[in-house]
Amino acid sequence: MSLLDDYHLLELDSNATEQDAKASYRRLARLYHPDKNPTTDTTEHFQRLQDAYQSVLSSMRQGAIVQDWHKYDFMSDKTNQPQFESDDIQKAYIKESQRAYDDMRRKTASNERAKEAALRNARSKINEKNAKKVYEQAAKSNLNAFSNSSLDNDADTAHDHTETIIDPNIYRTFEQSFQQSDEKAKKSIEEPSTVFKKVFLSVSYLVVFAMGVYSTLYWQESQSQQAQALSSKKQIPFIAGLYPQFRLGTNYTFGLSGLFATPDNQANEIASIAPLENVQVTNNSKPGWLAIRYQGQAGWVKESDLGFGTIEAANQTLCLGNPGLSPAHGKLITDVEPTGNSRLRLLNRLNSHSMLTFESYDGLAPFTLYLRAGQSFAANYVPRGRYRLVLHTGSLYHGACKQFLFNQTSTIVMDQVDFASTELSLTLAL
Repeated sequence: MSLLDDYHLLELDSNATEQDAKASYRRLARLYHPDKNPTTDTTEHFQRLQDAYQSVLSSMRQGAIVQDWHKYDFMSDKTNQPQFESDDIQKAYIKESQRAYDDMRRKTASNERAKEAALRNARSKINEKNAKKVYEQAAKSNLNAFSNSSLDNDADTAHDHTETIIDPNIYRTFEQSFQQSDEKAKKSIEEPSTVFKKVFLSVSYLVVFAMGVYSTLYWQESQSQQAQALSSKKQIPFIAGLYPQFRLGTNYTFGLSGLFATPDNQANEIASIAPLENVQVTNNSKPGWLAIRYQGQAGWVKESDLGFGTIEAANQTLCLGNPGLSPAHGKLITDVEPTGNSRLRLLNRLNSHSMLTFESYDGLAPFTLYLRAGQSFAANYVPRGRYRLVLHTGSLYHGACKQFLFNQTSTIVMDQVDFASTELSLTLAL
């Protein structure tokens, strides 16, 4: 639920004070308390009242109330809403809008695939050129070595012939036989060296080619892992009206976003904003739409196309996409569920949401508890051992990154604390 929904649930105006919030909460709590309604189950509504009260008090104390909020009457403003004569026309309109959105996502995905294919082809050509260059250098060095060895053998043969005294008649008689034997000897010398040369070149080429293939596969795997990590962060479903206090100011675009003259799907599109661009949000009073300024142009952008904060901060934390709802009170944020029987009783007096991380000194996997403002909690599953307890606070929790994005602080509340099969108490306060 958004902060505006919390105000509506507590039946408060946007200019209500903290005393008004307390009085309204007490009145509604007495009305919907489960003990006061034995015939009707009001537990869930009573819990929602508690959460809304804590959220409204936190926003009032932090001074994050938007001054120009006003109640929106869905029945009075019909000028900018599309009119449908029947349910079938409305369903067709929704189907067409979904089809256009799917086409945009497919085009974006195809552009990314084309870009990755171009990068792979370029790297393959570079590896092929490097392998060809190494092959030519190896061939040239082997050819020079073989030529030098042949010249040395010819010189030794000539020297032996000058020192040997041969009868001219015998030489003339058997000249052809000596030439044939000399050619056979040269062939016997050349054949092993030629085989060695071919083997050496083949092995060198295979080694260089294998190194190129391995480096290419390693790069592709690293790129795919990064793409999967980013895509997993972007797959959190969008929730309209989430964290309105962070909408005004700098936001960034998720993908190719249209800039419209009015907050209407059927309005004329003024321009298109490229993905991952910073824009300035000036108004968030229209549900589902944000008024922005970008490069001297003013217009409206769909709320689902913009992320919180600057793109530089999003790239630094790799927290791209919609942050999603914050976890429930006492929820464990960990990949490995802790199994133990030690008990920790938390008296939470903080006026903002926080996370308490258990870092083990005994090599156990760390785990984190999400705590809502002002709500106490008892953890009954802490494994035995020594821990350091770190408290994380902030303004906006990102579900995919499992951290706070704005005003993030970390404080060590307890160090070298020993958990046994007994109960420990901890008070969290400012």
